[in-house]
Amino acid sequence: LVFLGDTPLKGPDSVRAALDARAAAPGGLGTLSYEWFETMQFDVNTAVVSGRAVMTRDGKTHRGLFTRILRRTADGWLIVHDQLAWGPEA
Repeated sequence: LVFLGDTPLKGPDSVRAALDARAAAPGGLGTLSYEWFETMQFDVNTAVVSGRAVMTRDGKTHRGLFTRILRRTADGWLIVHDQLAWGPEA
């Protein structure tokens, strides 16, 4: 798993640690929803999802664009790459 935001994170442990730290901070993680998204499936095991995410935290709404690469495994679809670009106010 690779997550690209303000700081690149590699591996599920580093992503989980960053989310845990954000959850413990004032305002927490907030609420995430999606205004729209598109899915492109390249083959039976690989897909890319792109769209606009909406995060509400501390009474403020932030919008950003995302791209995720997913791989199908025996356990279902997993995000293997996640790139997210929030506006400067986020």
